[in-house]
Amino acid sequence: MRTISVETIKAEFDDVIASLEDNPLRVQKDGRDVAIILSPDLYDFLLTAPPASVNPVIAALFKRRVVERGQVYRALAKYEAEHPESEED
Repeated sequence: MRTISVETIKAEFDDVIASLEDNPLRVQKDGRDVAIILSPDLYDFLLTAPPASVNPVIAALFKRRVVERGQVYRALAKYEAEHPESEED
């Protein structure tokens, strides 16, 4: 997995997004990991393919929680996009 700084993402956004088709991207700010960015295809795969060794009931609960929290994260991202003055740098 490639690692990139927040500053590089801001400067090279189009190239960064294009590179996601190949591999996920680890994002760092001040030398600390702050996010992992991955393609929608890989995200969908991870949601639907739990490890075989996981109890099916637990796998189903995990999948449901990820979907529920995903909606929250998408709502937060939408809010931040609509209210850029609230961003912290």
